[in-house]
Amino acid sequence: MFSFLRTEKSGRFAPALSLPQLAWAVALAVFLVGLRFFHLAAKPFWLDEAFTAFHLSGYRDAEVNAFVMGQIRSAAQMLQFQRANGTHGWADMVQHIVETAPELPPLYFLLLRGWCHLFGPSVTAMRSLSALFGVLLLPVSYWFCWVAFRDRASAPWPWC
Repeated sequence: MFSFLRTEKSGRFAPALSLPQLAWAVALAVFLVGLRFFHLAAKPFWLDEAFTAFHLSGYRDAEVNAFVMGQIRSAAQMLQFQRANGTHGWADMVQHIVETAPELPPLYFLLLRGWCHLFGPSVTAMRSLSALFGVLLLPVSYWFCWVAFRDRASAPWPWC
């Protein structure tokens, strides 16, 4: 069982895990993180992911409608509206989000666009930022739980 003990020298709380327990905990965490990132691109975009990619591109609705109206377009031609390009910058993206969907958080889209500039506009790259946030949420929630409820009996989760 994982517990915290007050150390004698510093008076701080430290985990009371033996080295084999710590090794198993780290191995399990690495396995679970790998499982979370495994096959991110196995399924096609969901509708909300397609709209996210559209917002990232910075194109306006009128531009897309003018391109599509009255003509059959291939999937390859439509992909241009789901990738950032040189003609539509970061400000265009934010302006489009503010005009069409003000309820969306622009900071997430700015982070995601930067992420896609680093790792490319693939399905895996777009989903990996959210997966990373989800993985990082676990230690942050554990830390919050420990700071807020140092008494294990009053902790809302049994693992605190």
